[in-house]
Amino acid sequence: MTHAVALGTGTILEFESATNDPIALLMVIMLTDYIVSSAEGAPTALSIASSLGQQIGVGTLIGLIMGKLAVWALNNIKLPEFGLIPVFILATFAITVSSTEILGGNELIAVYIAGVIIGNYLKKGAEVSKHFFNGISWLAQSLMFIILGLQIFPQQLIPVFTVSLLPAILLIVVARPLAVQLCYLPFKKANWRKRLFVSMIGLKGATPIVFSLIPAAAGVEGSREMIHMVFFIVLISVIVQGSAIEPLANKLKLNLQPKKPDI
Repeated sequence: MTHAVALGTGTILEFESATNDPIALLMVIMLTDYIVSSAEGAPTALSIASSLGQQIGVGTLIGLIMGKLAVWALNNIKLPEFGLIPVFILATFAITVSSTEILGGNELIAVYIAGVIIGNYLKKGAEVSKHFFNGISWLAQSLMFIILGLQIFPQQLIPVFTVSLLPAILLIVVARPLAVQLCYLPFKKANWRKRLFVSMIGLKGATPIVFSLIPAAAGVEGSREMIHMVFFIVLISVIVQGSAIEPLANKLKLNLQPKKPDI
């Protein structure tokens, strides 16, 4: 089965998806802490900016250091078996996560940057590592959906369906197009058709549902209803925006390239 991907926009959407998650996690954690600690006194703008800077700065620094160290080690150390290379990379990610957490950085940012560096500069065992981590990714996704299934109760979905329609429509029609167009302002030479395509195609994965579990775990009031609302918003986004990818690309006369699966 082949999938049509608009030329020049696939990389943008992948980059956006990868960079959105760390920032979204930061915002969810900070807002949850704000709600939970509001009784003790709201945090100041300075403390929020300081926390945000620390999370991003420490995560970026550790990601760069660990990524470069891993690439240097794998390109210079002769391992007896190619199958050990993915294990080495997995251990690198574990060390990156734990050290970033200890130093107060954002783990997702650190792992993402380390992964980009390793993926781009690794000379030996790149193909083996790609297939290994593809398998790990599918396993993680399967476990994630099982856990999500245990958190969502069908009898509680119906009452929040109509409430979820308005934010879903606003995100698709107003919030995302406005945010994308603002981000494109410095890039004046960008094609308007690609701008429109990116602004209208904002697929949501299961990550927002996972992030909505954080307030629930902290005991925030109304968080259970919010989980079900996020579920519906993600579902509406996937159905509406997902089904619009190819028709919209054809309508805007963007070049299409068939993306053949790796077998």
